[in-house]
Amino acid sequence: MRFKIISVLSALIVFLISINVWADSSQPLPKFFGIYIVDSKTLIELKPQTPDYVIAFPMYKIGVDGLKDVPNVRVKDSNASVIVFREGVELSMLRFVKLQYIKCANAGQFNIMGTHPQFFRNVYGMSMDAIIPINMWVYETHMQFKIAPVEGKTGMYRIVPTQPLQPGVYVVHFHARRYFGTPHAVVGGGVVYPFVFGIELPQKGERGVLVDAVKEKTEVNREYIDPAKLEGEINRALRKAGLGGVKSEVGDNLSVTLRGTVSNGEERNRAVEIAKNKGAKSVKDLISVIGQ
Repeated sequence: MRFKIISVLSALIVFLISINVWADSSQPLPKFFGIYIVDSKTLIELKPQTPDYVIAFPMYKIGVDGLKDVPNVRVKDSNASVIVFREGVELSMLRFVKLQYIKCANAGQFNIMGTHPQFFRNVYGMSMDAIIPINMWVYETHMQFKIAPVEGKTGMYRIVPTQPLQPGVYVVHFHARRYFGTPHAVVGGGVVYPFVFGIELPQKGERGVLVDAVKEKTEVNREYIDPAKLEGEINRALRKAGLGGVKSEVGDNLSVTLRGTVSNGEERNRAVEIAKNKGAKSVKDLISVIGQ
């Protein structure tokens, strides 16, 4: 699935509020306020977690929030339901979201202000194709669900997804995080209540990894490479090879331009080969051979 900007209207989940009262005595109910999940008649409290935030454009504080760590609550029942028990709960603010893991995204996907491509670099200091490392679980889709009050329990409601859960990471949250997992400007406050269904948890000490249990969904299917770091590596390799008269310039899309002078065609070819071997996406050869 593409990592994309969504509007406020499309971000608002469509949910159905049941007018029936839930009166199933076989289901466990909490004694204390909180957010819970019922997993095959086992009641598990979901702990609040403050989302992480990756900033794409520091000057404008535009980025995306998500979860770097896989939640430690694992659910086995695809028909699991959520219980909300709290005072003054506003059901219209409730969100139930499925997440996806994203390694990186293009800078253009954070263009929430609609800046024209012609002026993008001047405004944000990078091209629209620049790669922004994410490495988090972020928004994939809102879950549709039904809500029913629990009989005899003021402030307690059962939330039942209209479709069985699919393997992945989920969060329950409220209106303070209506943008959760999508590009937006930094906003204060808000927590989410995460859990995992149908995938293996990471081993102790691992952070934000999939353990090969779910196919990765990423806009750019490769590791992030810092253009400035690549440029430094190429220039050092050129000097080490005795080609100090050649300098590299690396663009945001990892295209490399080589400029300078060499003694012969063999040295010129060697410089181009060094740039390619270091990871250049493409090489533009502007090297001059002395005497030609």
